[in-house]
Amino acid sequence: MHQNPPPPLADSAPALSLTSTLRLGLLVLFSEIKWMVLLAFRNWEIAQLQKRLHQELHSLGLAEAAMAGLDVTVAGPQVDIFNEKDLALKQISFLSDEIKHLATQRDAERQEYVQRRIRSWNL
Repeated sequence: MHQNPPPPLADSAPALSLTSTLRLGLLVLFSEIKWMVLLAFRNWEIAQLQKRLHQELHSLGLAEAAMAGLDVTVAGPQVDIFNEKDLALKQISFLSDEIKHLATQRDAERQEYVQRRIRSWNL
């Protein structure tokens, strides 16, 4: 059975030589490796904030337990419960907002990173 050859590519995608294709492939590879390093730093920063958020949630839980009359002296020295609770609530709000902001910023950076690459490589 005879098969027809595939239709030619659209004019908007110029044919690249083997060396141009190899060069572009290497550029993309190294660019993606660079992005992975940047992404690792951004994710580490977010993980540190999440760790701090969990600590603040723990502090809030201890303050709530103390207000409920539970014995929380095993958790550490007694502090001013009301100030501790207010501080924990403010920190939780701030850290939650900061984590959301950094995640959104990370996603926007990725889009900008790809767009810059497309512009600089004339793709």
